[in-house]
Amino acid sequence: MGKGKILRVRVGYNPNSSAESMVVGFAIMGGSVLVSLVAGIMNAFIIHRRRRGQAQPEDQT
Repeated sequence: MGKGKILRVRVGYNPNSSAESMVVGFAIMGGSVLVSLVAGIMNAFIIHRRRRGQAQPEDQT
């Protein structure tokens, strides 16, 4: 029996993994980053409102 020969090499292609799982992984990572950014912005807004609300009564007295 003769040796087989390599017909073509696909660089960066892994036949044991699916591209969909990679897309889902990036979507989950991107979603978590987005949620973290939104939470941080909301937290900063709430802190700013609380500080501004506390300063007003002291100035009026």
